Amino acid sequence: QTLTERSLVGIYVIQDGLFKSVNPNAASYAGYAPEDMIGKESQAFVYPEDRALHRKSSYDMIKGTRTSPYEFRIIDRNGKIRWFMETVTPIIFKGKPALLGNCVDITEYKKAEEALRESERRLADIIEFLPDATLAIDRQGKVIAWNQAIEEMTGVKASDMLGKFNYEYDLPFYGLRSPILHEVL
Repeated sequence: QTLTERSLVGIYVIQDGLFKSVNPNAASYAGYAPEDMIGKESQAFVYPEDRALHRKSSYDMIKGTRTSPYEFRIIDRNGKIRWFMETVTPIIFKGKPALLGNCVDITEYKKAEEALRESERRLADIIEFLPDATLAIDRQGKVIAWNQAIEEMTGVKASDMLGKFNYEYDLPFYGLRSPILHEVL
């Protein structure tokens, strides 16, 4: 009991679809006290659109066909959606089969991930519609941007250039592969 109560992750036991034991972290993630969750149906907390995938992922983990944690959403006590990463394992609890669950709240990570995607999308939109021919390569030399102006200049579509390596971006200009200025310096 001390181990689960002091754990940094949410730990719970589900038996016959109901919470039988819930540590303070698992309960607080959902906005409840542990005693408020005992006896409640575990799937009731899972976001409705995620229930089927949640069931399948946990079942696959119990069967041993899945070993990696899976992600899903819950609806907390205040009606807010929260993201979780979870693992489950079959156990015997008070003489009967049960599931031991471990979860981590990854809501802030998901928000940061979405903000990064949005920022990348805005940057890509800006580059795409610049009037100047513009290309960008990442640190590994892969073409990550090839805008409309450079398509018109070279006759090479972005879909044919994005993701290319080995100085492929030089071919439309010079007919040979060679480092560009920043790679020489």
